[in-house]
Amino acid sequence: MNQIKKFFKFEERGATFRAEIIGGIVTFLAMSYILVVNPGIASGLWSGEAGIPYGGVFFATVVGAFIATMVMALLANLPIGLAPGMGVNAFFVGVIIGQYGYTWQEALALSFIGGLLFLLISLTPLRRTLIQAIPQDLKAAIGVGIGFFIAFVGLRLSGVFFLEWSIRIR
Repeated sequence: MNQIKKFFKFEERGATFRAEIIGGIVTFLAMSYILVVNPGIASGLWSGEAGIPYGGVFFATVVGAFIATMVMALLANLPIGLAPGMGVNAFFVGVIIGQYGYTWQEALALSFIGGLLFLLISLTPLRRTLIQAIPQDLKAAIGVGIGFFIAFVGLRLSGVFFLEWSIRIR
């Protein structure tokens, strides 16, 4: 127990083991929706699009969230839970597959290549340069836009409204 307290700097951060366990449970409960929603969207459970096998997406979501959270805990020494983002997931299914017409396998390959490019940029000073080049107002607007996009996908998938794409951008 003392090794855990020392490793995670409980005294330095004013934390207790009990409080951290309760915080971990609350964080898990707050994040657990992703275990159903992510595979539901990616498999086309509600929309009929995409068609990625539900079980595969569920497994990848669980493993990805576990690994990312453990990296934050053990390498960065921060109590932060990470999981796949819903904005990227909705963009993946709604735009790359739904609008542009790629197969889910092609879309996964594009996503993998994008992830490699993001990793390369993150490991160089270019990342900081790009972040500093974006005006603060635009950063706020991007967050709002992503929120509207997620709300749009949720409302469409829940049947609140139906939208037929009549124009495809090529």
